Amino acid sequence: VRRYFGDLRAELGAGGFALDARVRQTTSARYQTGAAGGGEYEIRTLDYRLGSEDGLEVLRRAKARGPRTPIVLLTGEGSESLAVTALEEGASDYLDKSELDPHRLERTLLRAIARQRAEMALHHREERLAEAETLAHVMPAHIALDGQWLKVPRRFCDLLGYTEDELLALG
Repeated sequence: VRRYFGDLRAELGAGGFALDARVRQTTSARYQTGAAGGGEYEIRTLDYRLGSEDGLEVLRRAKARGPRTPIVLLTGEGSESLAVTALEEGASDYLDKSELDPHRLERTLLRAIARQRAEMALHHREERLAEAETLAHVMPAHIALDGQWLKVPRRFCDLLGYTEDELLALG
């Protein structure tokens, strides 16, 4: 894996890739766990074999902190059940080291970053939509052409601190 990251760094420097990346390697499970959920990087790769721990346990702990940074699990195991488990546990993708080359690594990382950005944009849109719906539910009222209030929604009454009859009497 170090060789591929080295190749990736060299090709990035030569302008052969679309990925603009700063690569930092670590072999510490503690570092991976502590930082994997943080926003310091756009993406992380995580080796399945981490000494006394496996990458799935580190992945679970990182995802328990929140799904902020996409994580691609790397392994030499080549097991489809491991790939499925990794994806179910929150990995953005899975790469078998025996099939790894710099271009495949780049494509996988770019896809995971793009998917994370799309999910974040969707999440922000859903939040804005929910906020707009909340406001929309407060405001609908029936008002006559002469300005007389005919029907006032309960949430609007609650917001203003009046009963519907009191608001209708004000109009």
